[in-house]
Amino acid sequence: MNAHRLALLVAVATAICWFPSRAYAQQDLLVSARFGNNVLRYAGDTGDPQGQFDMGPPLSNPAGLALDQDGNVYVANFNTNEVLEYSPDGTFLGVFASSAKGFGFPLALRFGPDDNLYVTSNLTAGVYEFSGTTGNFIRVFASGGGLRGATGLAFLPGGDLLVSSAQTNQLLRYDGITGSFIGPFGIGVPLNNLTDLQLGPDGNLYVSNTLSDQILQYNLATEEGSVFASSDLSRPIGLTFDAGGNLYVANQLANNVLRFAPDGTPLGEFVPAGSGGLDGPDYLAFAAVPSLRPSAN
Repeated sequence: MNAHRLALLVAVATAICWFPSRAYAQQDLLVSARFGNNVLRYAGDTGDPQGQFDMGPPLSNPAGLALDQDGNVYVANFNTNEVLEYSPDGTFLGVFASSAKGFGFPLALRFGPDDNLYVTSNLTAGVYEFSGTTGNFIRVFASGGGLRGATGLAFLPGGDLLVSSAQTNQLLRYDGITGSFIGPFGIGVPLNNLTDLQLGPDGNLYVSNTLSDQILQYNLATEEGSVFASSDLSRPIGLTFDAGGNLYVANQLANNVLRFAPDGTPLGEFVPAGSGGLDGPDYLAFAAVPSLRPSAN
């Protein structure tokens, strides 16, 4: 094994051990609202609306969300071909990433095990890599293999990158170092415009099978897929987990966020339809509670 790959595997293992515990310690749920052109904040324990998160220039069709190790929040602003950066309290810090040949219509964001930011570009059917510190464009990391309509990203424990190809109804695997196409991933379940990808705390992969109104679960060792949840789903898109392993789903056509227990049991609406002005929930992330929020009595 070469030194580069060994270093990547160590970084992946560190990320798997570190990032979930950090994310689970956070308490507010952020929801990008594509039709409302904003990002809304909800209390992580109750789902009560806490107002608009993004403070700064108006958003235009916001989609994917990601957090860095300092708790700053990054938003894929689909219509302006930009990734925007916000402090943990929602203060606008500027355009983080945008300048790259052919880059456009970003949807999914993911910080990799190397701490760089990976972004799907639907304009050119590729995954673009940007420096995680400066936002400078590094390279088109992954493309080819039939990728069309990239909507979700997930780095696997071995370091490879999975990308959801919505327009070809495939999960595609790319080498985590070179970005070279390896092949399709997954068996056992028909895919229909799949969207977000998330690794669960149980070590399985979760996929929003959007036009089939399902959440799928994949065993990473066997690549066997099955239906994890389907109750009350209506165009499910964004996924995220809490400390207890509960799964949250942005349920776009029903205009709410649903919650499911670790075994797939429906737990009902976490964010009721339209709560806090929600209009078109898309992607989800847990983020830090503002330090100035009054504590509940």
